[in-house]
Amino acid sequence: GASDEGIKTGLLAYQGVDRRLQELGTVNGVRFIDDYGHHPTEVKVTIDTVLHFNYNKLIVVEQPHTYSRLHHFFDEFVPLFDEADLLILLPVYAAREVDTGLTSSDKLAEVIRARNTVDTVSVNSYEDAAELILRKSEPGDIVLLIGAGEGYKVFDLIKED
Repeated sequence: GASDEGIKTGLLAYQGVDRRLQELGTVNGVRFIDDYGHHPTEVKVTIDTVLHFNYNKLIVVEQPHTYSRLHHFFDEFVPLFDEADLLILLPVYAAREVDTGLTSSDKLAEVIRARNTVDTVSVNSYEDAAELILRKSEPGDIVLLIGAGEGYKVFDLIKED
């Protein structure tokens, strides 16, 4: 029962879903996009979508969500970042879990680096990731912050710098 004008107004006002390919902003010509994807299928679809955007380099900042998920889907995560120019791995966002020692972002980085498909760096903090992005990015690049954790904090640090 909605009017055509009401539908049009609603569609024009729609800005998307929070943390799904959400534009955070542009700093020094570098575009920052945040996505909540944390399952391998979500990560793949998100990266595949961003590959259709206009950019010079794609920098992916991944924060694995929970140790159990990373352990369970480890082999599926490994090839997901092959199309990126740089992969920055943040420490696992533990959420409700305790580190069992079975896996880590460092272990994921090691396996990805061994494949020699994407420059991969494992960092210890949001600050380390922000510093690396400031050093490695150039105008025209896209930084995709992906994961259910708090990777968006990297953008918060950069925009304040």
